[in-house]
Amino acid sequence: MSDDLVKRARHNAQADMPHYASVGLIEEMADRIEELEGQLKTVLGRETSILRYYDAKLDAAEAKLAKAVRLMELSVELATWNTTLLDDVIYFIAELKGEQY
Repeated sequence: MSDDLVKRARHNAQADMPHYASVGLIEEMADRIEELEGQLKTVLGRETSILRYYDAKLDAAEAKLAKAVRLMELSVELATWNTTLLDDVIYFIAELKGEQY
């Protein structure tokens, strides 16, 4: 349908014919343009919805990743603190026993 409409429009544009002879074609072209604009709005609306969905998923994943990184940082701090505390306890016990550590 659209190919035929395009061919007819190009033919009329090149033909030496009065405007009134092209009125029907111009109306068909306007109808087709409106139809295509409606389809484009539908497609763009779907794409916008999909983008919003994946943006939300990405935000959630980034938040989870940030929490995981913070947990790993805290784990390293805790492990360091525990090692230091354990060394202090061992040193204190050795000192109580009169041993060198």
